[in-house]
Amino acid sequence: MSQHNQSAPHIGAACANCGTTAAGAYCHACGQRIETHRLTLPHLLHEIPHAVFHVDRGFLVTIFALATRPGRTMNAYLDGHRVRYFNPLTLLMILAGLCALAYAKFDFDFTPMTAGMTPEQTKGATATMKALLQNYSLGLVAQLPLIALMSWLIMGRHRSYGEHLAINAFIFAFMCVINLVLIPVHMLVNGGPLFGPLMLAMTLFFLVYQVFALWDAFRTPGHWIGPLLRALATSIGYFVVIGILSLAIGIVIALAGEILA
Repeated sequence: MSQHNQSAPHIGAACANCGTTAAGAYCHACGQRIETHRLTLPHLLHEIPHAVFHVDRGFLVTIFALATRPGRTMNAYLDGHRVRYFNPLTLLMILAGLCALAYAKFDFDFTPMTAGMTPEQTKGATATMKALLQNYSLGLVAQLPLIALMSWLIMGRHRSYGEHLAINAFIFAFMCVINLVLIPVHMLVNGGPLFGPLMLAMTLFFLVYQVFALWDAFRTPGHWIGPLLRALATSIGYFVVIGILSLAIGIVIALAGEILA
């Protein structure tokens, strides 16, 4: 049956969602399908794999694309190719939430990273690192406007600030994927001598990926050195600012602990 014949029975019908007169099988005002069925258990069970398939498809396709061609993926999304890819803010919220849940449930042992500190310093440093991990999703949401502003100022304003938000949301989301993948590794090295080097390696990986993703998104044929330097400046500036903020949070937590003690 042709698309015209499929749509014809619905022409002139009213959309059950918004009341708009239909011009086809789907409402041109709100997008809802014109033909609706009374909900039954078989109907609900039928909808489950359909919904999961579409969500998982966009979800997994987006993650794979961010791993292999981040810049081209982000530019494609910004330029209108959005059916294939997951919304960047939604993707970030889901993955950051999963990270926060995993970090809240996992008992990190920071002993190797606090070696040589006094008991008071160890207590303050441990409390800071635990607070940062347990509030991982909140931290990413708070940092996103800042890194978007930095990339907008440094990488180029031919992309709007909102587009820079989307770009960096994609980058942060992929960082969350790496964090989740490495949870089993954290469990193996937790409290051991490799724990500190693993955290350092993750930080360096994030820096490299962030630089590469920004460079890949803003490079043009014959012009790659300038975008690379700007991407490096953006990422280093971001880590410096986050380091300062983390230090400030640590000082506040330590002072609060002394006051309560």
